[in-house]
This record gives sequence, C-alpha cells and structure tokens, in this order.
Amino acid sequence: MSWSSNNAPPPDDEQNLPATTFRRPGEHYDTTAVPAQQGLISVEQQRAIAEVQARMIIARSNPRDERRALEAILRDCTRRTLAETAHYSYSRGGQDVSGPTIRLAEAVARRWGNIASGIKVLNRVNGYSECVAYAWDLETGYYDERQFQVKHWRDTKKGGYVLTDERDIYETEMNMGQRRKRAVLLTVIPGDIIEAAEDQCDETLKANADTSPEALKKMVEAFAVFGVTQADIEIRCQRHLESINPAQLIQLRKIYNSLRDGMSSKDDWFVNDPAARVVNQQRRIDVQRAAQKAATGGDQQQKKVEAPKDAEPPKDVVPPLAEFRAFLSDEAGNPIELIDKDTGEVTQQSISNPVDFANWLAGVIPSSGNPGALYDNNLEGIADAMTASGEATTILEAVKVKIQEMDAQRMQLADKKTAAEAAASAQRESALKAEAERREQEKVAPAESIDDQRRARAIQTANQWVEEMQKVEDSDKFRLLVANTAFQTSNARLKRDYPDDAWVIFDTGFREACKRFNIKVEE
Repeated sequence: MSWSSNNAPPPDDEQNLPATTFRRPGEHYDTTAVPAQQGLISVEQQRAIAEVQARMIIARSNPRDERRALEAILRDCTRRTLAETAHYSYSRGGQDVSGPTIRLAEAVARRWGNIASGIKVLNRVNGYSECVAYAWDLETGYYDERQFQVKHWRDTKKGGYVLTDERDIYETEMNMGQRRKRAVLLTVIPGDIIEAAEDQCDETLKANADTSPEALKKMVEAFAVFGVTQADIEIRCQRHLESINPAQLIQLRKIYNSLRDGMSSKDDWFVNDPAARVVNQQRRIDVQRAAQKAATGGDQQQKKVEAPKDAEPPKDVVPPLAEFRAFLSDEAGNPIELIDKDTGEVTQQSISNPVDFANWLAGVIPSSGNPGALYDNNLEGIADAMTASGEATTILEAVKVKIQEMDAQRMQLADKKTAAEAAASAQRESALKAEAERREQEKVAPAESIDDQRRARAIQTANQWVEEMQKVEDSDKFRLLVANTAFQTSNARLKRDYPDDAWVIFDTGFREACKRFNIKVEE
C-alpha cells in the first residue's frame, strides 16, 4: 500500500524568518539585497527573530496530539454559547451560503495548538490602511496570508463620511480583517477537523433549541436591531411565531449571525412587500368568514334569522376552509420552491388544492432522507387538507402508513449494522486470543516483557484505527482519514515493526474499508 502527504515541512531556509517578514511559502529571503550601509540588525529585529525561533522550537518539541486535540474541540462545541455563534449564512445568486464563523475558527485553532495567527497594519497612507491577516502552523511550517486595503470611510443610509478618529479607524481595520483571518485559519487547519466541529455544533443546537415563548420573544427583540419584525420572521418561516420548529430556529440563528457580522442585510432574507406581510393573517380571516357563512346558511342574500340570546353555539362543528393554501417546507423546515421542468423557473411556493398537496407529499416522502421531519414540518397544511377534502385525507393516511414502514426498515438496517460491528469485534478478539495462544505455545518471551508490552500497544493502536475506518460513512471522509499524517505514520511503523500481527489487523481493516467504498488498493 502507498499513500502520499501534502504536509511536508518547508525547506530549512523558510523556517527561521523574522515575524515582521510577510511572504508566501516558496519565496526565499534574499539577504544580499540588504544594503551594506544599514549595518547590524537592530535590537528589535533580533528580538523578533529570537521570539519566532523560540516559538518554533517549543512547537516542534511539543507536537500536537491530534486525537486529544479533536476530542477537546468537540468538547468545546458542546457548549451552547459557542454553538450559537459557530455558523453564518448569507444569500448569493438565489442560494443560501453558510460556513464556520471566525468565533468557531479561533476556538478550533486554540485547541488544535501550535498556530500563530493575527491581523497586522503595515502602513496608513492617503486615507487607506495596508493590512495583512496571517496564519502560521509553527509545527509543520505551513503559512498563509491575505493582504488587503481598508479605506478610512464609513457608509451610512444618508451617505458616508471620512474616518479621522483613531478608534474608528482601528475598529474598521479589525472588522475587515476578521473575515481574512477566518479564511487563512481555515486553510491551515485540516478541513475534516472543521467539518467535525460544525457537525457537533449542529447537534448541540438541536439538543438545546429553546422554542419557549420567552426565548422566541428574545429572538424577535434581537432581530429588531436590524429592522426585522415578527411579521418578517413569520413570512419567511411560513408559520406563526409560536409554531416555529427547532430546525427553523437554528436557521434563524445563522441569519442573525450573518446580519451581526455584516455579511448580509435584511433585504437578503426577509420580504419587503407590505402586501406579503398579511398572508397568514388573511388566511385566518378566510377561515373566520367561512365559519360565519356556514352559520348563516351559506348565502348572505338570504333572510337573516336572529338566534335566541340564550342559545348556545353549536358543538363539534368544523367549519370548511373558504380557500385552501398550504405552504411547503422541506426536512429542515425551510420553504420549498416548485420548479417548472420545462422553463426551470420558480412557479410557486404553495399549493391551493388539498388533493394536489396530498399527492405532492406522497410523491416526495419515498425519496426523503428524513420523512418523519418532512411530515412534521408540513403538519399545518396536512391538517387543513384533511379538513377540506376526504380524498386528501385518504392519501395522507396512506402517507403516514408509508412513513411508519420506512421507519421500520431503517430500524432493521440499524440492527444489521450493529450485528456486523459485533461480528467484527468478535473477529478481532478471536485474532488476539489466537495470537496469545501462539505466544504461549512458542514461549517467545515472558508475558510482562517490554517487547510484549510494545506489541500489545501496537495491536491496540491497530484496533483503534480499524474502529475509526468502520465509523466512516462515505468515501470522501475515508480518503481524508487515509491522508492523515498519523494514519500513514501508524501504517509504516506497524508494517515495519509488527508485520505478522498488529499490521495484519490494520491492513485487514483497511482492505475491508476500501472494498466497502469500491476503492482499489495499490500493492
């Protein structure tokens, strides 16, 4: 087997540069270009060089433990305060773009360790600041930077003005530099580490999503700072505030982070048309009118009959809907836009016929990755459709049965997966037992010898890597695992020192994983 790594350290002449030198990896520091008349290097430069050299020596003498670092990162991401600020989202080209915020990137970098990063102002001249954002992995020597200009100017709704106050200029520089700092940190830190942190933050938000009236009130107050009203939020979610689900709450938090960091504006997310703000209110009015029409006999031109003052209202009467309209939501609670197959244009975001709505839901449920969530996020439309049409009721009841069948199938698959993992574990235990018996028969060495202890640790390491490979769910993540430096180092060491036992376990697990993802193994 053979693997290749792209994390090779830079040449020696690129590892001892002063902190004030900003250049990309591969560019060489030409000392011959320094004029002779400048004399000796200043004390400040010598101090800077010594500081960088000391940091690099400390970093390489205390290399990071990637497993412990990842565990610490995931542990930090279980904190609700970090998870709430871990994602941003903005709209571009009609699509939502999301990613990790600078807060999450800094938290990951702190736990990953041996990384120097920051924002420096190189020069201020003619109303502009020349700045650089950088990130440097002191352990591997990988370096990345973003150079940018910041104009001393602030835009407002009434125009703009030149910044002259030192504090205003500094805050503008740092605000513009945060995005570049996030970009360089994400290039230095491995992508699978960032993805794992994002996934853990999502799980934390789902587990701690507070949809209580008090929490929703605080959310509305927070959005009000950006001119977003409760009606704007309800129109985007296509439901009343009190019926917002946890998935929609998580998406609204991402939008809030984007607005707060200046990556998007209110117009990117919320409808500005005043007429659209009464969609839900108009629907309730239609229901009330239908109830009044049913109570008066259905014809306003007929003679009205005054009911006795002491008469009680009729019970168990469900008024028909004057006009059915169901807004569509996906598994995450986001609005769905129906696309015309011929023109490719958006035709509608809702369905006005209860039978058509029931047929639409019946068509998308079989291919859904989470049919239960899809059904729950469209409960309002389902209830209205079942009230409005008996045919729609029959279709939707069949849909519910279909969902129960799909859930049962998923449970069966999960049980099979658990059984397969148990069989693999038993196979590994059997291999270890056979190895122990072989040693006992050959009497190679005492049980407590140093060699046996090392061999046992090697076998334990091989089993841990096999477990990691079994946890991977797709081929892309498996390739990232194989490209990991620790993975390659373990493979080489086990193959060299323990080719007959520990490496056999490691190699068998690797080949089984390659077979599972249809990856050809290079001999």
